[in-house]
Amino acid sequence: FIFTSFSPEQEQTYHGNNSQKVGEVMNRTLCETLGYILSALTFTGVSTSHAVQPTMAYVENLKIDLIFDDAGSFKNDRAAVMIANQGIAQFAMINPDGDILFTADEINDLDSGVTAYRKDNLWGIVDRNGKIILQPTYPKIQSFKEGYAAFIKDGMWGFLNTSGQQVVPAKYDKVGVFSEGLAGFKVNDQWGYL
Repeated sequence: FIFTSFSPEQEQTYHGNNSQKVGEVMNRTLCETLGYILSALTFTGVSTSHAVQPTMAYVENLKIDLIFDDAGSFKNDRAAVMIANQGIAQFAMINPDGDILFTADEINDLDSGVTAYRKDNLWGIVDRNGKIILQPTYPKIQSFKEGYAAFIKDGMWGFLNTSGQQVVPAKYDKVGVFSEGLAGFKVNDQWGYL
């Protein structure tokens, strides 16, 4: 294979970049295109940057056809993919068989059992099977971390749980994400932790 760079991004995930070809990695043949190796151990994706035609798929004996314009890494047997139709991007959540479980205008990180999604400029929550937990309600819902996601309502931030319930009302100027059981918040130019 011919790479101009090849480096680990995170555990079991590698990024490969070249000027002309992507070759063979761990006995899995890739297409001849500028691309990304999303995971050399379980699946591989290839892509061209800002492509108009479908050029990305998960490859392990070409398990899923080249139908996506962009594709994220699988997490908990789910991946977010993008399908462009006449210049309009739509996002979908798929399973390892390539089945589309849910579509939206945007889908957040799939690290937890639920994720936030955007439809018609409002955000809601969907589970890993595509079942809507919370209809699009808020102007923004961040990614879930440690079971909580920040949301904004009337210009103020609070937190939702994975059931879509407000566990911290929207009363903060700014918030961080939960890490080690705590999340930062800002009120009147002062920061504290929840």
